Amino acid sequence: MKKNVLVLFAVVCSIVGAKAQQEKDEIQMIQSMWGMEKRTMVTDYMKFTAAEATAFWPLYDAFQTDLRKLGSDRIMIINDYAKKLILTLQ
Repeated sequence: MKKNVLVLFAVVCSIVGAKAQQEKDEIQMIQSMWGMEKRTMVTDYMKFTAAEATAFWPLYDAFQTDLRKLGSDRIMIINDYAKKLILTLQ
């Protein structure tokens, strides 16, 4: 059962894209779309004053840049693992 789940996981991960650049582009597009929505939510709920916004947004943007990089790296590692798992199970 565990082996079947791993195979299914590997297949699903490998479907994300055949080439590394294509995968990176897809990840960046998804992160960008989610990032815009997240920024809108933060703006709507935080109700910053002008001074608060001036101090907050550069920190937020820097944090989100780092977070996107970590997320992208994590997805690529999982994808590489899935590809290697498929090769070992064949």
